[in-house]
Amino acid sequence: RFYAGGAGRGAKLGVEEPGETGTIPASHLEVMVPRRSRVWVKTASADIRVTDVVGGLDLYSVTGAVRVGGEAGEVYAESMDGNVDVTASSRWVRAKTATGSVTLHVTGADVTATTVSGNIVAIGDGFERGRLESVTGDIRFEGDFDRGGAFTFESHGGTIELRVPNTVAANFEVSTVNGQITNELGRAQIRTARDGTGRALSLETGPGGAEVTVRSFKGDVVLRRRGLA
Repeated sequence: RFYAGGAGRGAKLGVEEPGETGTIPASHLEVMVPRRSRVWVKTASADIRVTDVVGGLDLYSVTGAVRVGGEAGEVYAESMDGNVDVTASSRWVRAKTATGSVTLHVTGADVTATTVSGNIVAIGDGFERGRLESVTGDIRFEGDFDRGGAFTFESHGGTIELRVPNTVAANFEVSTVNGQITNELGRAQIRTARDGTGRALSLETGPGGAEVTVRSFKGDVVLRRRGLA
């Protein structure tokens, strides 16, 4: 059953499941809104696709994929088992999944991405702040940091790989308990952690740079120059 209501500054619409049992046909909704609208979407298994809505997005699906493109305002996107993909000009992004992956192609944004077993990929330049976390999934970051920013990368069992440009200015604090550290950014030596367990690395690639913390329990950490194989 399709329903819709509202007037003036707000409206609500959607599809409700019928009370009787049996096969339920699929529904496809296409909704056009003013660009500066604040939009809230919730689905069970349907995918969500949003383009060029700059007023703010709150998107949630249980098993469907969530995709945001074009221009976007504040983005909160979550799917339990689906993938979350934000390829947009946005200043604030929060993405969350359990088993799905998170892919972010943004520039100059404040980003947070969390998964349980899914992988995280974040690509862009001038990231202002960031926090990327996964339990068993891998994390790959490719981009540059704003000098005044603060960034944290954490994974229990996945590999964390950071690819940054030659001109990056940052203070890196890296630690892993059972993993390996690969450093291709400078001459700083990998040492035994202060508590005697695991490995650690402190590295400065430029004065007054961003603060970057990388922590892993049993996953590897790789620091590389962007563009190198």
